[in-house]
Amino acid sequence: MKIKHNILKEVTDPQSEYQVKARKIFFDDYIVIEFSIKNTLDNHVLFDVSVDIQLDSDDLKTMQIISVNQIKTNETASVFVTIAKNPEFKVIIATITSFLKFKIAEFSSDGKNKLTEYDDEYQLEEVISDEVNY
Repeated sequence: MKIKHNILKEVTDPQSEYQVKARKIFFDDYIVIEFSIKNTLDNHVLFDVSVDIQLDSDDLKTMQIISVNQIKTNETASVFVTIAKNPEFKVIIATITSFLKFKIAEFSSDGKNKLTEYDDEYQLEEVISDEVNY
């Protein structure tokens, strides 16, 4: 049973190369965080896009991360993270630290030639789970 969800909240600077927004969806036994990611870089494609999280509560546990294969220039796609909640507690207060991880490839302006490719990581703003969310 779904309890509550939040609107998308920016977790990167609006002017950053990768614009990321997060939405928390609360269920009885777990939380799903949707990370909506937009690639604003011309001639760049993001591959193997995922979000790693660190939880500061022993009452939460990462269960599943659904990643994205690729995000082309000016496209948006979502990564989903499922977090199990300790069933003994209805409300769990926690800070969730998140890192956007991906491979980035730069292509020539005609899109035919790959110029470079490398792994990258970008720390996102913290996501808070508190009483207001429940």
